[in-house]
Amino acid sequence: MRILLAAFYTPGVRAIEYLIANGLRPGDVRLLTYKLERNQALLAFAAAHGIETRTFSVKSKEAYEWIKEFEPDFVFSLYSREIMPQAVLDLVRVAALNLHPSLLPKYKGMFSAPWVIINGEDHTGFTYHYMVAEIDAGNIVLQETVPVADDDTAYSLYHRLIVAGMSAFPEAFRLVTKDRHPGSPQEGEGTWYPRKVPHGGYIDPAWSREQIGRFIRAMYFPPFKGACVRLEGGEEREVLSMAEYDALIASGAVVVRGAT
Repeated sequence: MRILLAAFYTPGVRAIEYLIANGLRPGDVRLLTYKLERNQALLAFAAAHGIETRTFSVKSKEAYEWIKEFEPDFVFSLYSREIMPQAVLDLVRVAALNLHPSLLPKYKGMFSAPWVIINGEDHTGFTYHYMVAEIDAGNIVLQETVPVADDDTAYSLYHRLIVAGMSAFPEAFRLVTKDRHPGSPQEGEGTWYPRKVPHGGYIDPAWSREQIGRFIRAMYFPPFKGACVRLEGGEEREVLSMAEYDALIASGAVVVRGAT
């Protein structure tokens, strides 16, 4: 059995741990990932286990030829940052499965954790689904709910979803590789969010206090810039907590509407 992992960050590490512990040889696994600072642990872990790794775009000719030569039986996309082209999916001999950090068909697309917080949801979850031509639309193989805490930030929720999703990886792997589970069609009305920072990253002073607090938490994801305000006169400030926002207002600063 040949496995291609299209993975990023901690999910890639956890998947390699599981595959090697369950008898797959390094030559049975390949990793397509990214040369980013946040991804160094995965690159080092794969190298230490003798996993052949490439960091070029899955949309590139080099990726296509490398995957074609490998002839993978299965692909597991685990927090991959790119949409896999149909031409690559056509190279997969049995099935391609994606882990998406929401309860599909809700919150398709990008930045699901921030938008869940912005929208005031009390729960979200993760979905393992088959990859098809349409984004985040394939049959659901495994889906579980994860509660959203009142103090969750995008950073904390993102990482809790990784822990929950990868804890279920062994079951998803079994369902796909051994049981050949067909999955179930997605039901209900879906929602979709694009790859862009919510509301441009700026607080709107017309929002309610609750909305502002949720947005600040939704934008908290260090080392990236958090929620920002634009002040009268053109100055811009980063705000990392509601207390910081309150202190700014108490100082007499006048917040004006930012980009949406």
